[in-house]
Amino acid sequence: MAGNVYETERLVGRSPPMLKSVSEFSNWKIQMKAYFRFTEHILWDSIVKDPHIPHMINANGLVPIVDPDQYLEEDKKLIERDNRALGSIILALPTELYLNFEQHEISQGLWNALCLRLGKMGVELKECDVYKKLLDSLHDIWSIPCMLIKNTTSDLRNKTLNDIICLLESYEREMNNPEKSHTSSSANAALFSGSGEGSSGGSKTEKGKGCCRSENVGSEKSKAAG
Repeated sequence: MAGNVYETERLVGRSPPMLKSVSEFSNWKIQMKAYFRFTEHILWDSIVKDPHIPHMINANGLVPIVDPDQYLEEDKKLIERDNRALGSIILALPTELYLNFEQHEISQGLWNALCLRLGKMGVELKECDVYKKLLDSLHDIWSIPCMLIKNTTSDLRNKTLNDIICLLESYEREMNNPEKSHTSSSANAALFSGSGEGSSGGSKTEKGKGCCRSENVGSEKSKAAG
């Protein structure tokens, strides 16, 4: 209970929690909800509900009010709520990240877009971490190939586990057959760049020889999962 009280005091009256990286989006999302809850819970209403649009009744029925001078005090308060909720989210984002979402001009739209795009990216980053953990769990003899693979982080996110195993087996063939190292290196480069056939379903090289056999590398997957 004391911890909850402390957290409440820490959040009230403070700026919204900053999103430092995409990989921290899940934690930031929880903190942001807490921020809204412990500062002004009505701001969260702006995110879970549609934005407030003042209406009036005339001969045509219920129509939006165009002239702000005709807004009621309640309308003004709800519009201010929506603006403050939007501003809180914007302030919590790095400028370079927000520029990718600036077309969203209401808090609900911005929040949903962040959850959709960054939530998906977070899953991809987690998969990337699993691949790195798999590579770290391999025997020292694989240290150089693993280092080369991990150094291509941006490409690694676009690879499948099948691709990673194929790369390792390609390096294994290269180590066992030094005279063919030039051909194998070219195949590795193609798979890294994504230009080689099979970048999503397996490498073109040695496809007929069981490119992704599990006895050499697949058994190590359980070590990484642990």
